[in-house]
Amino acid sequence: LVGGFIRLYCYRRLRTLFTFELSIRRDHHLIKTGIYSVVRHRSYTGAFLAAIGVALCHLTPGAWVTECSGLPPGVVVPIWIVGLSIACAGLDARMCKEDRMLRDRFRTEWDAWAARVRYKIFFGVY
Repeated sequence: LVGGFIRLYCYRRLRTLFTFELSIRRDHHLIKTGIYSVVRHRSYTGAFLAAIGVALCHLTPGAWVTECSGLPPGVVVPIWIVGLSIACAGLDARMCKEDRMLRDRFRTEWDAWAARVRYKIFFGVY
């Protein structure tokens, strides 16, 4: 639930600046306050936490996937880890592209913000 609430907060905070396809709008401006003063890509933090929540719900003993899917024990979790690893690699590439686009548009403003907010997803980690 926490991941979902973080994503919802980000959608509401960014308003019309939020898009699923990377884009810079004519009226674009950097959001540097609130949750964005701590980590640059907080929406992806929410997505990652939501994925962990889904795993905890669906990959634990007693869950449908582990009990009724017909997959051998010990196979489901590694499959999920591989899928999450692929998704994380894609998100990392997307974050780098998003950072480049914002830097190209806002230059010194983005540089100053990125120097203050060094972490992309998790404060103190990455």
